[in-house]
Amino acid sequence: MEPATRMSPTFRRFLLAFHARAGLVAGLLLMIVALSGATISALAWMRRDAVRESAGAGIHDVRMPFDQLIAQARVAHPASALTFIRFFKSPGSLVIVRFADGVQVFLNPATGAPVEREILYGRLNRFLVSLHTFEYAPGGGFLAGAVALAALLLVVTGVRLWWSAGSIRQQRSAALGSRFRGPRRLIEIHKAVGLCAAVFIGVSALTGVPQAFSPVLAGLYPLAGFAAPKAPRNPMPSDGPGLPMEEIARIAAARMPDVRETVIHFPRKGVVSIQATDTAAPHSQAHNYLYLDSATGAELGFVPYARVDLGHRIYLWMLAMHLGELGGAPGRLAMLFGALAVPVLAVTGATSFLRRRNQRLPQS
Repeated sequence: MEPATRMSPTFRRFLLAFHARAGLVAGLLLMIVALSGATISALAWMRRDAVRESAGAGIHDVRMPFDQLIAQARVAHPASALTFIRFFKSPGSLVIVRFADGVQVFLNPATGAPVEREILYGRLNRFLVSLHTFEYAPGGGFLAGAVALAALLLVVTGVRLWWSAGSIRQQRSAALGSRFRGPRRLIEIHKAVGLCAAVFIGVSALTGVPQAFSPVLAGLYPLAGFAAPKAPRNPMPSDGPGLPMEEIARIAAARMPDVRETVIHFPRKGVVSIQATDTAAPHSQAHNYLYLDSATGAELGFVPYARVDLGHRIYLWMLAMHLGELGGAPGRLAMLFGALAVPVLAVTGATSFLRRRNQRLPQS
């Protein structure tokens, strides 16, 4: 059966050269994406209890009205427009107010005081996200998508090269290079780590492509015959101040009583968009969508997760997978392992390639 795994020497040399040079070119960017993504995921996992279950000592079930909390958030960050307010079902959970510039203010629900450690975390998370998506680079979205595609190509070509080496070499790779020393040990470690992490890196890259190439995703929706839920048009938008946020939250709770997390966007063109995640939802991105008239609270539209178009549900599953939110702790650890394997692969691959190249130069 071993010959079936072989490829022609010419094609193997071409594939090996392509894999090595593509890794050398994209290696630094892949490391930036992987390490920033791993840090975001690890911090989110470590902080989940701090935000969702306890806002700190002395917090009880008493909560200030949302409008007062929003006013406190404006005092803490007056320089930008409001985007949404996010809160959780668990008593004492922090209330989060997000602004248009990406800043999030975490508030003690009982006193309305900003939680300083969470403000610092929010700034750190904002920096890491901008690093992960190349937000401040020219054409950052395209660059992030190109890096994700490069990761996919490296996974596919790497696995194909490994597979073409035959069963004996496969067994050696699985031994993490224990039988080799020097430069050869590096490449065997590269193969073994790549083999162990290939699935996780491939899944992370594949699910990251639609996040980066949003125009492509928007174009694929109509081609595939499905679409993401959209806020309906309010036929009679009001110019008035609208309902208090506390009243909007009450209407949302009555419509969706068994939810663990709610996000209420501030009104746009007379419409309040609300996303809520059921307690029994399969993952954190499985939202129900509710749309209200900002002036009267009348329901303009409601799309429970079960009625969301199949294509968009697949996208939401991909998003949850990319964020490491499937499979609980084992799923997050698996994706974290894949991210941390990228720097190892980049360093071992680049080092072994450059060493071989330097060894050939004196001969030529």
